[in-house]
Amino acid sequence: MPLETVLGAVLVVATAGLFATMLIVAIQARKPLPGVAARVACPNDGKPADVRIGRDSATRQLVVLWCDRFPNRKIGCRQECFMKVVPTS
Repeated sequence: MPLETVLGAVLVVATAGLFATMLIVAIQARKPLPGVAARVACPNDGKPADVRIGRDSATRQLVVLWCDRFPNRKIGCRQECFMKVVPTS
């Protein structure tokens, strides 16, 4: 076989292995959101908001851990919706 064919085959196999490794790492990095899913009426605009409720790791109190209004996971409100939670299935 010509050298170019062998090098081409090695390059294809190495590239496929690299992409497979990247995919495995990306899948392993994805973790489910903690807490229990619920839907609340947002006190700021009255529209429905999806939240996840769980225990604060420091105080062990129940808090809103995630809200779809704050996708970067830093909740920027006073969590007044917490008292009006309706569990979802």
